[in-house]
Amino acid sequence: MRPLKHFALAAALGSFAPALAGAQISAIKSPQPGQPATLSLDDALLLARQNNPLYLQTRTGERLAGAQLRSAYGALLPSSNASFSARYQQGGAQFIQGAQVSVGSDQRQSSYSLGLSYTLNGSTLMAPSAARAGREAAEADVVMSAELLRSTITQQYITSLQ
Repeated sequence: MRPLKHFALAAALGSFAPALAGAQISAIKSPQPGQPATLSLDDALLLARQNNPLYLQTRTGERLAGAQLRSAYGALLPSSNASFSARYQQGGAQFIQGAQVSVGSDQRQSSYSLGLSYTLNGSTLMAPSAARAGREAAEADVVMSAELLRSTITQQYITSLQ
């Protein structure tokens, strides 16, 4: 557990450092001439949420879980297909290797096809429930990651003020 804590702290510092270096000028209050730039705790938290790779990865996991849930519901829909084809061959004389061959009258052909299929099995029926549970777990991960980030940044902010 200790190496993970150091990794999370390093990741939080990594997202906090660009703000201190002036890379995120929009979130830092504009200093008056002769005064140092200040960074409020709310600004630091905002910058950390925008730039922390672990937090952003967790948010991406939440979006992925939502897409998997929509896909699971989509698998419950029936599938359909349709096709149409038409063919026309003009009658008359054709030349094959220099010899004239008579072809009968004009030929017209057409065909169409409509299909509808619906397949259900146990895994298809259970997939939405499993995907919903995965989405809820991903949402809980985001809350946990946000709170861990808030705690880490707040602790670092208080330490920097001392």
